[in-house]
Amino acid sequence: MSVLPKPRPIVIGAGLGGLLGAALLARRGLRPLVLERLSFCGGKFTHLEYDGFRVPTGAFHSVPGGAYGRLGRLFRELGLRIRYREPRPAGFLYDGKRRFSMPFPVHCILRRDSWLWQLPRRDRIHVARMILVILKTKQPAPDITFGEYVRRYSRSADVLAALDACVRFADGVSLDEVAAQDVVHALRAACGHFHGVIQGGCGEVIRQLLDLLREQGGEVRTGCGARTICVEHGRARGVVDEAGSEHPASLVLCNASPRENVRLLGEACPTALRHLADSLVPACGIAHSIRTSVSIIPHAGGDFPVGFGGRVAGCMQISNSDSSLAPPGMHYILAYQPMGPHEIPAEAVAAGRAEIKTMYPVLRDADFFHTSIFAGSWPAAYVRQSFGQHGQQRIPLAFPELRNVYFLSHSSVGYGLAAEVIGDAAWALAVLLRQRGEFS
Repeated sequence: MSVLPKPRPIVIGAGLGGLLGAALLARRGLRPLVLERLSFCGGKFTHLEYDGFRVPTGAFHSVPGGAYGRLGRLFRELGLRIRYREPRPAGFLYDGKRRFSMPFPVHCILRRDSWLWQLPRRDRIHVARMILVILKTKQPAPDITFGEYVRRYSRSADVLAALDACVRFADGVSLDEVAAQDVVHALRAACGHFHGVIQGGCGEVIRQLLDLLREQGGEVRTGCGARTICVEHGRARGVVDEAGSEHPASLVLCNASPRENVRLLGEACPTALRHLADSLVPACGIAHSIRTSVSIIPHAGGDFPVGFGGRVAGCMQISNSDSSLAPPGMHYILAYQPMGPHEIPAEAVAAGRAEIKTMYPVLRDADFFHTSIFAGSWPAAYVRQSFGQHGQQRIPLAFPELRNVYFLSHSSVGYGLAAEVIGDAAWALAVLLRQRGEFS
């Protein structure tokens, strides 16, 4: 008769959320087992080697807020040694002829080419006042869209267009879709800094997290997904993997999509989780990878297009921040294009490429060497980060009717832009686990 091993934490999914949660457990003396159905770790926050380029699976090799944001601080808390290059300024408004710098970080307001100085004096004062309120006060952001928030200070079409370009690149949704609470939280947490490019690519974060786990006695199994979370009397007792093996669990941490969590829990799934999984709208988007032998973007930040077709949110010549992301002698441009849930992907890709070639006429079709489409299934974000499904309206870290089962992913409750939500949720999870006595 076989004896089951001693229960230990089981983490389902080795995306950024799963590995951060596992690292938090490992640093406190627990030895988690991470089950990942894919052949690699990192989910949407890593990169794959392709023809000498480090092609990201989701995140553009950057961290919201860089070293100053919630993720950057969490990395330091875990002892990771991540190096960043922060583009200063973070981006420029680009109309095909001229570039005007955006005020991220805030001291870039003083640049002579600052977008702010192109505005009429009245609008300049209103925008500066808004920035001061966001960064220098603790006044909570109202539960409205960021577009409504901005209009409290300025109704200038130029102001709205510029901020819309930044938000669409950072979050994939428009100014009138993103929640003011997310934007204000992100800017305050990062002290006005926009993002930092990870030296070595986003896969460097995953490599260091995996090293930390192994050093602390944790285990990661790839190509080994979960089939079922076994629940008895409202408490998880283990996880059955796809091969049929059962792993006794002291706690279960889920880093999967909402619908996958419903499937794993079966009849034990809380009604509230089923409702959220059915009602939350997933994100859609397109990432274009472009190679060129000549430098096209003369700075390390993003080009936020204005006056073009409105499809492409922004382009970054990412190799300007880290030359190792491209083969020697080549430059690497990443462009992000939000996509509506009912758009036909092939048509959207073609329209996006045409717009990018209008922005940079030197580009040819052959320069577009890779396209990632995020729509509905992996590697899409399973919750669109828009008003109405932000902050506390997302998947709770835990449900009262389920003991020792936790949920940490981009779908979790949390505030911020893009992957910063995961960092915000991870900080909250650490507090919750300590309160519940899961670790000291």
